[in-house]
Amino acid sequence: RRAFYESQIGNTLTVLFEGENKEGYIHGFTENYVKVKSPWNPELVNTLHTIKLTEIDDDGLVRFKFVKHKILI
Repeated sequence: RRAFYESQIGNTLTVLFEGENKEGYIHGFTENYVKVKSPWNPELVNTLHTIKLTEIDDDGLVRFKFVKHKILI
């Protein structure tokens, strides 16, 4: 899994954030199932965002930067 995540660094993808606060973080999955995390923000729950994958953290999850505001569907 880590090799796949590493191959995705630098890509711009869409993420759907899940609704659970896990130790102060919110998690989500991109359209190709890369698991990402960000500091907890309840406004992100069940929303889609365009992100750019930047690095893999010590937990093996991918960190990112927001590219666009929330995607409206």
